[in-house]
Amino acid sequence: MNIENILKKYSKDKSYLLEIMHDVKESRENKYLSLNDLKVISKYLNINLSAAYGAATFYSMFSLKPQAKYIIKICSSTVCHIKKSYNILSFLKSLLNCDDENLSKDGLFAVSEAECLGLCDISPSMMINNQVYGDLDENSIKRIVEELKNGSSGA
Repeated sequence: MNIENILKKYSKDKSYLLEIMHDVKESRENKYLSLNDLKVISKYLNINLSAAYGAATFYSMFSLKPQAKYIIKICSSTVCHIKKSYNILSFLKSLLNCDDENLSKDGLFAVSEAECLGLCDISPSMMINNQVYGDLDENSIKRIVEELKNGSSGA
């Protein structure tokens, strides 16, 4: 869906900024917002480009550069930290052979920490795209990654 069709779904009320940005990002193959997208959105909502840019750079769900197919966010909240989420993060980066920017060598995966995913009851936890995974250990991580590589997961 192109940006013009997305904008038609919303009134020109600036309170729709995040929803519009989310829909535009999700419509892109590489899940990002271009500078041109932000210009079109800000013009449509009659807001300064800096307001759209500020929102896009403040919220971790948005990116201004193309993303990997699978965006993995490992929870690093206090509860997940106590349950050794840092070990999960380290193992995952090693398993995926991530570079200095936490991108896998094959370009399929991007790994980052998230301050809190609100999933304390199933910690340690992570989200891959919009799919939640919890009670993680090395075996479950291996299985999830294999499923994603084989295209058999819901993420």
